[in-house]
Amino acid sequence: MSDPVQFVKNEIIGFFEERKSDVGHVLHTPAFLHQRMMHWNPKQKDSLDQAIEELTSEGVIEVKDEKISITEAGVNKIYPEVGNSVRNDILGFFIDSKADAGHVLNTQAFYHQRMTHWNPKQKNAFDATLSKLIEDGIIEYTNEKISLTSKGVNEIY
Repeated sequence: MSDPVQFVKNEIIGFFEERKSDVGHVLHTPAFLHQRMMHWNPKQKDSLDQAIEELTSEGVIEVKDEKISITEAGVNKIYPEVGNSVRNDILGFFIDSKADAGHVLNTQAFYHQRMTHWNPKQKNAFDATLSKLIEDGIIEYTNEKISLTSKGVNEIY
């Protein structure tokens, strides 16, 4: 038999993760009730308070004014370290576009095809990653456009 408290803790964490929640995001109670809790058995429902207490004591969530929000520790628990994922997505987008030197990144398409799938840690790393790629000479930023350089072409192909 599975542990109902652990089940509920996973449900709460999973709910935040599915919504790509960042620090301070509040659990939307009506949606949680409708999408999750109505499918729980009685033991799981009875374990909600204990699960909230444990997640609070672990620092994963905090409760203020009867609202549950995710903490920085919660975000770190949910999402892996960014590593090279943002860099790889930017360069992968140029590869998928069969880009050559001077090719301008279609920021709207990039946002819809890549960034909408990112978690908050990846979104927060975007500007620093762009700056590093510019510093390394892989891309350049001119006239408010991001474009691939000759060095960038050699890097990705």
